[in-house]
Amino acid sequence: ILVVAANDGPMPQTREHLLLAKQDSEMVELVELEIRELLTEFGYKGEETPVIVGSALCALEQRDPELGVKSVQKLLDAVDTYIPVPTRDLDKPFLLPVESVYSIPGRGTVVTGTLERG
Repeated sequence: ILVVAANDGPMPQTREHLLLAKQDSEMVELVELEIRELLTEFGYKGEETPVIVGSALCALEQRDPELGVKSVQKLLDAVDTYIPVPTRDLDKPFLLPVESVYSIPGRGTVVTGTLERG
């Protein structure tokens, strides 16, 4: 669904959305190159950073396995490979500073925070 305001007409983001919606292989390659350049510009290893092309929708609908389920598995493998498991102080007392408190109807009160140790 593409919605364009009649009083403004097509805006720059309209063209961008149309290009992204097309999703041909050439567009995917161009987006990957642009992402790698941006990563390098900000001091990351753009050429070494894994880029996984996939579709969660294809995975959920179980169609196009290469783009769907297999790409999700590739993403999980990349996370396991490139993101180290944090060290945990399991021998120290539990410490979780509370950041937010939410009341969820039918569930009760839920707190969120960052687990610092324990």
